[in-house]
Amino acid sequence: MSKLYIGIDPGANGGIASYDGKELHTIKCPSGGKAMAHSVRTVVNSFELDGGAKSRILVTFERVHAFPHDARSSAFKFGKNYGMWHGIIGALRLNYCEVTPQKWQAYYIHEKMEKKERKKYLKSIAQEQFPDTKVTLAICDAILIAKFAYDEELVAQHSNE
Repeated sequence: MSKLYIGIDPGANGGIASYDGKELHTIKCPSGGKAMAHSVRTVVNSFELDGGAKSRILVTFERVHAFPHDARSSAFKFGKNYGMWHGIIGALRLNYCEVTPQKWQAYYIHEKMEKKERKKYLKSIAQEQFPDTKVTLAICDAILIAKFAYDEELVAQHSNE
């Protein structure tokens, strides 16, 4: 039975990616709670129509927080978006976990990089791994978070055998 991995980059400029080990689907972060909920419901419904069970979906969020130098209004908007994603996933009763940016990025990057260079590099990795997808900065992190969750679970399964 297949499993679906959904990666969420919760920022307003983030995105959602779903990956089952074969197919990748992406959505740039919709604006507003209703559109965000609709995007996740669409992914879940599609998986269920293909015979997948909701219990076989794992949502992985990037665990993020505001920084002291962030403006108050942008920090508030960021937190609001983050909270909406959690509410949507909770209301849909989906299994989820959180991963820090440091952890999932360390899976792909093995040296220290400045933010701009790191973003470009991560985008290039996502494009290499999914050449049939037009990877943008908006969906890049979500793609790699979903792929990270998929790979990490496979590693865990094989280490238990």
